[in-house]
Amino acid sequence: MGYAAGTTTILGDVIITSRVFPSGPDSPPFPSPWDLVVSPAGIVTDLFGRSFYGLLTDDKNVIYYIATAGINKYEFGVFAITGQTYTQSDYSGTWNFATIRNTPPTGIMGILC
Repeated sequence: MGYAAGTTTILGDVIITSRVFPSGPDSPPFPSPWDLVVSPAGIVTDLFGRSFYGLLTDDKNVIYYIATAGINKYEFGVFAITGQTYTQSDYSGTWNFATIRNTPPTGIMGILC
């Protein structure tokens, strides 16, 4: 688990500029850039066919992806796209969302013996 920062080019290249893991910051050089392609339906794949499958949200601000990260290693990640500005009217409409939580349900909890 960790996080990274980077940029994208007009051609879809994702260039990592920094990475941090629980053990601390990672040092360059970072992996070669990913070349991402987005279909009209918002499905994101890697141009070179690497094991990468993502979905771009309708507002084009987030990509959720799954990928392989080596033998028997898998990765779930989120690209949060920043640097864009919008007006209030851009947010009008109906918005649906889902969440993944790691919290216990609320209410009365019993103990099984």
